[in-house]
Amino acid sequence: MPDQIEIALAAAGQLEQESRQLERQWALRVERARYEAERARRQYDAVEPENRLVARSLERAWEEKLRVVEAVEQQHARWRVQEPLLIGPAERAGLQALGENLPRIWHTATTSAADRKRILRFVIREVVLDQKRTRGQVWLKIVWQTGATSEHHVQRRVHTYRDYRTLIGCGDGSPS
Repeated sequence: MPDQIEIALAAAGQLEQESRQLERQWALRVERARYEAERARRQYDAVEPENRLVARSLERAWEEKLRVVEAVEQQHARWRVQEPLLIGPAERAGLQALGENLPRIWHTATTSAADRKRILRFVIREVVLDQKRTRGQVWLKIVWQTGATSEHHVQRRVHTYRDYRTLIGCGDGSPS
C-alpha cells in the first residue's frame, strides 16, 4: 500500500506540473489580450479629435479588444474552478505518513468496521468477481485508485444451497 501511495503522489506531482504549465499559458493569453486592448486605447488616444470617422472606428476596435480581455479572463476563471485541487507539502507529508501507518491503523482496536470500510472506499476503485472461472473458487480482481490491479482466488466454503442448509443445522431438508 505505501508503494501505491508513492505512485499516487508521483502522479499528483505530474498533474501539478501540467497545471502550472497550463496556468502559465493562460497568463500569457490574458497578458496578450490586455496588451492588444492597451494598444487599441493608445491608437484611439493618438487620433486627432477632428478626424471623427477614424476616431469612431478606433473606439469600436478598442471596445472590441476590451470585450476580448473580459472573455479571456472569464474563461480563465472558469478553468481555474474546474482545475483539480492540488495537494500541498503538508497534505503530501500526511499522505505519506498515512501510507506508512495504514497497517497499524487498520489493526488498531479503535478502528471500527465503518472506518475500515471508508478506508477501502478511498483506496479501491472497483472489484470484479467471477465464481464460474474455477470450480470451488471465486476469482476476484481489485482495481486500485492508482490504476494498479491485483487478482486473487478464494476457496469457496459453501458450494450449493444444500451445503449451506447442512451448515446451519437443517440437514434433513425440512424448514427450520
